This record gives sequence, C-alpha cells and structure tokens, in this order.
Amino acid sequence: MKYIRSQQEILNLISQQFAVKGDKIPNEVALAEMFGVSVITIRRALKELTERGIVERIQGKGTFVRQSPACGKPLEKALFIVTKGPMTGYSDMIFEAQSNLRNRGFDCGTLLCDETPDGNVGEAVASSVGVLVSGIVNDEWVSFLEAMRTPFVVLGGYQATKPVWRVGYNWNGAAREMVQRLNKRGLPRIGFLNAARWYYAASECYQGYCDAMTELCLPFEERWIGWCEKEGYAGQMDDFFHANPEGFDGLIVERSAFQHLLLWLFERGYRKKMPYVGLLSQKRLTGAKMNKMTEAYFPDSLVSEGVNVLFKAMGNTKEDPQTVFLDPVFVDAPEGPNPKAVSCPQSNS
Repeated sequence: MKYIRSQQEILNLISQQFAVKGDKIPNEVALAEMFGVSVITIRRALKELTERGIVERIQGKGTFVRQSPACGKPLEKALFIVTKGPMTGYSDMIFEAQSNLRNRGFDCGTLLCDETPDGNVGEAVASSVGVLVSGIVNDEWVSFLEAMRTPFVVLGGYQATKPVWRVGYNWNGAAREMVQRLNKRGLPRIGFLNAARWYYAASECYQGYCDAMTELCLPFEERWIGWCEKEGYAGQMDDFFHANPEGFDGLIVERSAFQHLLLWLFERGYRKKMPYVGLLSQKRLTGAKMNKMTEAYFPDSLVSEGVNVLFKAMGNTKEDPQTVFLDPVFVDAPEGPNPKAVSCPQSNS
C-alpha cells in the first residue's frame, strides 16, 4: 500500500508544481525524503507511473512529466457514497471530489444509498480502492465499511460512536468563539436562532453555545434558543420572540435560520431593528462588512481535505483513525465603539 500512496503523492506533486510537459520532477532520493518512504517504494511508484504514460524516465538525466495525470489512465477507482438524502444536495461536493481525484489519477464513482447498506453497496465498495462517505453515517454503516476492509473517510456530520477517519467543520468551536466575541462587545444577553434539531451542525453549534455561555457565567435559558425547521418558519419565529419579550443584546444565528429571520423581519417591517448578529455559515454569506454583524465561515474545502485524509488512510493501515476539524474564519464589524444593544423586535401577530 505504501507504493500506492507514493503514486498518489507524486501525482499530487505533479498536478500542483510540475503540470507542464517536460518538467523535471525531483529524483528518487528527494522524493523518498519528501514522502517519508524508502527509495525502493518510490522506484516502484515511478515504474507504474511510467507504464501509465504520466512520466518518462531518461537514464542519466532524470524523470520528466510526459502528460497531465488527468490525461492518463486512472490507477484505481474511488467511490463517493451519500447515505440517505437527495443526491442533488451533494452535487457540488461530488463534482469537487471527482475533479480532485481525477487530477491525482483516479476515477470516482457515486452511489446514493438508504440508511442501511445492501449487497449493491458491498459490490461497489469492493471494487474501489477508497471511499468518501457523507450523509447519515451511523454505527451500522461504519461496521459495514470496516468489514469491507476498504479505507474510507467520513465527510461532515457523524452519528456513529466508533473512531473513524473523518473530516468535519468545527461548528462547536465556531459557536463558542462567537459567544466570546459578542460578549467582548458588551453584549451579555445573547440568544441563539439555530437550524433544525436533526441537523448535525445544529447540535454541535447548540453544544458550543451552551458551553461558552456557562464558561463565561452568562445567564441563559432554553427559551433563548430557537430551532428553525424547514417548514413553518413564520410560526417558529413568532413563538421564539413571544417567548423572549425582553429581547436580546446580540443574536447568534445559523445561516439557514438567518434566511428565515430576514424574511420574517421583512414581512413585519422590522428590518431596521435587528440586534447585533453573530452569523454561523459554512460559506461566506455577506459580500461586505456590516456594522452590526460578525460572521464565521469555513474557507477550507471539506472535500479537498477529505481526499488528503483518504490518501493518508490508504497508506497508513496501522495508524489509528483520526478526525480533522476545519476551523472557521471570523469577519468582525468595523472597529469602533461597541454598538448599542438593541432588543429583538416583537411580533404584532
């Protein structure tokens, strides 16, 4: 397996630094030191890449790029599994995974599955060198994939209890730091409008919010936390604000709930009365800094890091599974005096 991982590393190196035909890549000794393997392993990897037409080895001169890895014959086939849910919701992730893997000399198939794996899944996994899986990944799925003995990496939310190779967004940390940032602005009464209860990121944000409020000795109650399901947002907003007539100094909002909040405020003519907002978003939402908003988003690619971890899992069969959390970036409102605390609007309905 080490030589396969070395091939993947060399393909990645070529894609990033030596993409032009005729470029000379580092010698065997340099590659062995770079990737932490033996010269024999590198030699075997280069031999197969030569047979595939990716590189050309000229005696006495070195190894040169013959064609882009994307133009060569794929070494192996990887698989992207979506467990339970519409494939359309993962179209961007799938496209990115296919593009990333193709640049490294791999084909990438896709499979939409139910909550329970079946024989068709087993056949697809057995014919793959590695698997990326996202969606509802529970203990049954993990046990199934482990039994297949094919390296796999979970992307995003994770409902199982076993340790696995995984890449996820640090939603818990994002919510914790957002509470801290709003408190530093002189906003002690901080509410939280969250996404749906079943959503993994929402549960992580909820835990981070509660932990931070407790650590800072800030008072809060469960009624300060609103949950926004996909349907009936207007009634949910009404219930949330009716339950909190005192209003808030600051309001942390998950992105999907933020869209519901804006529409609710617009419908009731309250758009200008929004309190200071701490927005938690997977991707950057605002195009410019706002005077009453701090935004947290994740600039790093979940899929790209997932592919990197998959290669690591394929080459380190004896290493314990690891979780990689991608940290958020915070964009604060312009520097200046702390904004005046504003109470949340009250519904007239």
